Amino acid sequence: MQVLPFSIHFHPDEIDVSVGTDINWSDYYNVTDEDPDVQDSLKASQDVDTSKERTVTVTLTAEDWAGNKASRQITVNVLKSNFDE
Repeated sequence: MQVLPFSIHFHPDEIDVSVGTDINWSDYYNVTDEDPDVQDSLKASQDVDTSKERTVTVTLTAEDWAGNKASRQITVNVLKSNFDE
C-alpha cells in the first residue's frame, strides 16, 4: 500500500485562550494531505473546559482516508479575557 504525504503542523506547542472561548482547533493547527477533507478529522482527546482559568494538556489527532495518523500533545492555557491583567 502506498503511503501518501501526510503532515500535521503542531506549532505552537502551547496556546492561550480566553475564559469562555469555544476552541476551534483548525484556528491553531493545519493538517495537510492528499485528502482534501483531512482538516475535518482534527480532533482533541478531550473537551477543554474553558469556564475557568486553568492549564490542560490535550492530544490532538488527525487521520486521513488511508489510515495515516498523526498526533501530538499540546498545552492549552485558559486565561482571563484580558491577557494583560
